[in-house]
Amino acid sequence: VTDCGVWQEMRLVHIISEKDLRMVTKGLQHSDSRIEALLEDLRGYTSEMFCGIKNTTVGRAAADCAPDRSCLAIAFGLSELLGHADLQLPAAAHNMRLRLRKDSALCARLREVTDRLESEL
Repeated sequence: VTDCGVWQEMRLVHIISEKDLRMVTKGLQHSDSRIEALLEDLRGYTSEMFCGIKNTTVGRAAADCAPDRSCLAIAFGLSELLGHADLQLPAAAHNMRLRLRKDSALCARLREVTDRLESEL
């Protein structure tokens, strides 16, 4: 989770709103049925991929810090926190789990980030 090189690529896929994606695909002259199939595929991918991340040991520790957050918000929240230099987060998963379980300031920051992400997603 902490050294994933494709986070930015996934973030690009998921930052467009469903409404905007519909407009783009309509502009590309896709049929309504094709657009619905595309959206359903993306929803399935999102659930499978990001809930898989949330179900890792690091993801479960993060979910304990920020209960009731979506899989997507947890995954993106963890990714975003890695860029917060003041937190000095470890790259090793076992150290990250420990920090999430023991560091109340880190949990509070994760809750702040995931709250914002939930409102944007």
